[in-house]
Amino acid sequence: MKGMNIFNAKAFFKMALLTVLTAVIAAGAACAITQNNVVELVNRPAPDFTLKDLNGNNVRLSGLLGKTVLINFWATTCPPCVTEMPIFQKLYNEWKDRGDVLFLSINLGEDAEKVRLFVERRNYSFPILLDADWQAGRVYQIHYTPTSCLVDNQGVLRLFSVGAFPDKAALDKKLAGFMPAQP
Repeated sequence: MKGMNIFNAKAFFKMALLTVLTAVIAAGAACAITQNNVVELVNRPAPDFTLKDLNGNNVRLSGLLGKTVLINFWATTCPPCVTEMPIFQKLYNEWKDRGDVLFLSINLGEDAEKVRLFVERRNYSFPILLDADWQAGRVYQIHYTPTSCLVDNQGVLRLFSVGAFPDKAALDKKLAGFMPAQP
């Protein structure tokens, strides 16, 4: 009986280890697929989309031509997304009075009430767009959240970054070569 318990524990440990390894390999493959496919999008006109914000207003990317737009794709169920949200609030606070740059946060696959509750509980004030059916997520080939994209003021996709930014300094460094000088 005692040997049976050890066998079961070893089998459980092996199965758990195999599950974790499979998840790590799959996540790595998803990131590799995202990076390989998106090369075609960078330095080309950014795919256009029209999405509703939390107030039901339509926002069309092509309508923002003339502004540099940072787009962040995320979900409330994504721990790295949730962790980096305060960084984007700091960025938004810096940018909100500038007329030449804009931050858009695009929630993927969730309903408006869930997103609204999430945002209100955390006092986020940056623009949130809803992509419940992955309209924009598909054309931007989003396979992993969070993913951030930068569209320059001419409407060209200049940056595609998969994964969370660990802090504001890392985000600023990534954006440094792409941001227009402050007016």
